[in-house]
Amino acid sequence: MTRPGFTLEVDDRTGPLLVVEGTRVSMQRFDQGTQVVYPADPRPAGDVRAQVSAALDAPLDAQPLAARLTPSTRLTVVVGGADLVRPAMADDLRRVMAEEVLRRAAEARVDDVVVLVATGLGRRIGEGELTSLIGERVVRSFAPRGDLLCHDVSADAAVVGSVGGHDVRVNPRLIASDLVVNIALRTDARQLADDQLTLGLGDAATIDALAGLDGTPGLRAAAADLVHAAVPVVTLEAAVGHPAIGGMLSFVSQREWDWSLHDRANLAAVQRALALWPKQATQRIFADVSATYGVLAVAAGPSADVTRVTREAWLAEHLVRVPSAASVLVAPVWGQGGDHTAPGGDPLTAAYDALVSQGESFVGPRPVTDGGVFIGMHPLRDEFSTRHHSAAADFFSDVLSVSTDPRRIRDDFQEQFVRDPWYLDLYRNRGAHHPLEAFHRWYSTARAAQAYTAVIWVGGRRPSAARMGFRAASTLGDALEIASDKVGSAPVVTVLHTGAHVAVELG
Repeated sequence: MTRPGFTLEVDDRTGPLLVVEGTRVSMQRFDQGTQVVYPADPRPAGDVRAQVSAALDAPLDAQPLAARLTPSTRLTVVVGGADLVRPAMADDLRRVMAEEVLRRAAEARVDDVVVLVATGLGRRIGEGELTSLIGERVVRSFAPRGDLLCHDVSADAAVVGSVGGHDVRVNPRLIASDLVVNIALRTDARQLADDQLTLGLGDAATIDALAGLDGTPGLRAAAADLVHAAVPVVTLEAAVGHPAIGGMLSFVSQREWDWSLHDRANLAAVQRALALWPKQATQRIFADVSATYGVLAVAAGPSADVTRVTREAWLAEHLVRVPSAASVLVAPVWGQGGDHTAPGGDPLTAAYDALVSQGESFVGPRPVTDGGVFIGMHPLRDEFSTRHHSAAADFFSDVLSVSTDPRRIRDDFQEQFVRDPWYLDLYRNRGAHHPLEAFHRWYSTARAAQAYTAVIWVGGRRPSAARMGFRAASTLGDALEIASDKVGSAPVVTVLHTGAHVAVELG
């Protein structure tokens, strides 16, 4: 039985607590009365294959998958992209999910099977990452004959209908299928597996209409309805627990008072390495972080039913109540791996992670009072991945230096980036993110920032913070002093503990 998440109220007996900012690791003392939100303990992985098999053989309000397959079925298996989970899975659960679906297809002698990787605006991944994602057996069986496809949002797409005056275009194979199995992971209460079919397999114009500056949840739901009307879809989704990180960063997954001698030795070794060999150490320690994840629930069937079951399971594990609404919300952003050239993350990614991924993860009333202040903790170094984020680097330097206003940015800059042949070549052929992704992330970040009277970055590079319209401070104390102009000298402070991916609820 694992311990649930909880909120620690700092008192005079509380020692220093772990804070990781980018690739900086320190122990930070917080003022008495600070509410520190901790996640539940990581769960063991368990028998994932048995859970997946049970879901496929006894789906929610539907026939077993095997009963829906015949030799003449045109089957498409959709899998999300590699960047969905951070830290990355040491053994990706979607490999087992795909293998179990494809085993049933083989037993039914289905001949026409295609595996579609729904990367959306994210990176189109190569064979090595595909092997990590869905396993060597699947890659070896499907890639040589051209039946393993990584979606290209700039390629020709098929119109499935229109919503809000916009054509909805998706990968042609999707709507040419007799049956689609949509394999998804739930790592957030807000996710919808159906988004993999539209945002993951749509063209750039469709994604922009549904999830860009004027996109709405209603438009995304209407687009998903069009896909469901065109082709039968079985959703197979697993809700995952908190990461158990191995290697030198094992202490991140543990509460400070539970640290073993091994965890304390790892902390000391990491701090020493970062002090003596900062560049080499950050690349070694933070560039390839991986973790094991427990499975909270696996469900198959109609997407609405599956979403209900997996969301309830995810919230049961990740929901943490805080006693008081904060006037200051503090969120460290740490380097969770992904690229050797920028292991700590760039300013745009850090701002999105802090304000959107962490700051918007709550249930019920907003856990920050009106007029509150947001404090992020990250160095905001102007270091973008040369492989993955070239367009984002230019967006940061050339667009945000002119304006931070989303509508002006959309009207004056978005089209030229989206049509730029160099960015598109990087996306299609060199593993970069699509240039539109930087715009969408900034729109979400700017929208989230509007809920606060100030956004302050502790330890952040001042020019980077200013370029995004934010402020910087050297220490948390300095940031709270700046915030006192908005929230007074005795604010209620809530800190999201490093590594805590939770949903906050007042109560």
